[in-house]
Amino acid sequence: MYNMTTFEMNSLGFQHLKKYSEFLNKFENKKMFHLGITVRRYFHFAELQIRDFERNRNTFFDRENLVDYSEACYSNAFSFYVLVRTCLEASKTLCDEIQKKENNEKLKKYRQDNSKRIKRIIDTANNIAKHPFKNQTTHQIFFYEPGGLDISGNMDIYEWSNPRNMLKVLEINPINDCDQVYEYLEDLASIYLGST
Repeated sequence: MYNMTTFEMNSLGFQHLKKYSEFLNKFENKKMFHLGITVRRYFHFAELQIRDFERNRNTFFDRENLVDYSEACYSNAFSFYVLVRTCLEASKTLCDEIQKKENNEKLKKYRQDNSKRIKRIIDTANNIAKHPFKNQTTHQIFFYEPGGLDISGNMDIYEWSNPRNMLKVLEINPINDCDQVYEYLEDLASIYLGST
């Protein structure tokens, strides 16, 4: 199977998970190794969506462009959140397994300190990309729509829970969230490497 070199990935605009890749080379347990590969692979898949998002966003805001690329941007953003959720859930499982084998206080503290940030990204995938849903008690149906995009990559998300109007519930920025996940995974790898 062909694997891109760091240079090739960087030339395409990708953030190569350098420390994370070093960390993967330390594994002797095949199952844990492949769980780590899953984390890296899904980050790469998610980042591909971000690079497409950036290209589509730039085209959308090009004054010469007459085509609306906003739907392509929304598609890239929603795809990013679904893929990065898998990455982060696999990372959580891997961290949990490592914590069982070695009680690493630094790892435990880092995860606690970043839990809200990571949970927000996962919740974005769970609540925004995975919809519509129906409240089983009230039978009220909820769904979400993107409603705005700026040159920085900020997107407004609107909730339809009322039959007559929508409500802006949050603003997301998939580019910033991708950068945060990259930093999180590289920091985890540094902690892993320091404990081996």
